[in-house]
Amino acid sequence: MHGIDFAPQDRIVLDQLALCLPGSDPVGLRCHYVNNTAGVIAWAVAGGGFSAVPLHQVRQELQEGRLRRLFPAVTMRRPLYWSALAGLAAPAATETVARLKRYLPETYPG
Repeated sequence: MHGIDFAPQDRIVLDQLALCLPGSDPVGLRCHYVNNTAGVIAWAVAGGGFSAVPLHQVRQELQEGRLRRLFPAVTMRRPLYWSALAGLAAPAATETVARLKRYLPETYPG
C-alpha cells in the first residue's frame, strides 16, 4: 500500500499515520506525489493508495462507498496555506484570501 501526498516536503500523510498508529515508524512508507487535491482523491478512489484529505472534500465518495475512513476517530487540524507564483493566483483563490482577510483580521493580518 502506498501513501498519496502532495509533495515530498509535505508530511500530511506521515503525520496522520503517526496520529493513527502511535509508536509506528512510517519513514519507509512509499508515497506517490500529486500536487492537486482532486488528483489525490481520484488516485485513492482508483485504488492507488491512501491519503489524508479534508472530510468535506470526500463526503460524496464516502457516502457512495467509493472511499472509507480508516481511522474515523482520529482527526487532524492543519493550517490552510496556498502558494502560487507571483501574479498567477487563480481568481477563486484571490477571492477566498480577500474574504479571509475581512473575516479573520486577527489571524491573517497580511
